[in-house]
Order: sequence, then C-alpha cells, then structure tokens
Amino acid sequence: MATIEVEKSTKERLIRLGGASSLDETIRSLMKQAKELAEYKAESQYIFDSLPRA
Repeated sequence: MATIEVEKSTKERLIRLGGASSLDETIRSLMKQAKELAEYKAESQYIFDSLPRA
C-alpha cells in the first residue's frame, strides 16, 4: 500500500510541477523543456568554442 501512495504522490507532484491537467501533458511539457535546454546548451557551447583563445 505504501508503494502505491508514493507513486500517486509522485504523479501528483509531477502534474503540479508541469502546471498541467494530466500526467501525459506534464511529461510532454517536461520533454519539451528538456529539448529546449539541450538546444540552448549546444548553442552556448558553439558560441564558447567560437571565441578566440588568448
């Protein structure tokens, strides 16, 4: 019974975290944010690598 309560609690926190009405919507939102963060990191690394070295 404790495992089920933990899983439900985690699901509810994920829904609140994403500000979504369902777990699927929250997961989609988090995946989109992860993709955007990865793109930002790649762009930042490209800019950093383009800077002249002393």
